[in-house]
Amino acid sequence: MSLEHSPTRHRREMGGAHEPPHLSRTELAERLHLDPVTITRCWRKWGLKPIRLSGRLLFPDDQVRELERRAMSGEFVVK
Repeated sequence: MSLEHSPTRHRREMGGAHEPPHLSRTELAERLHLDPVTITRCWRKWGLKPIRLSGRLLFPDDQVRELERRAMSGEFVVK
């Protein structure tokens, strides 16, 4: 399934369900405006603790919001 047809993306664009409690690597990359490879390379350095489900990494939304807050406050650069 391509990102263009992702059910999560469709719900967000249609103003439906709230943000999911966990983001996939691709969704996190889209949210941070980064390449998914950067997520794979850096999530440990950023202090994220994803869960593994069926071979996928799912990043808790509360950790992502904290990462965004720290990046906005200048504590570190997300790259």
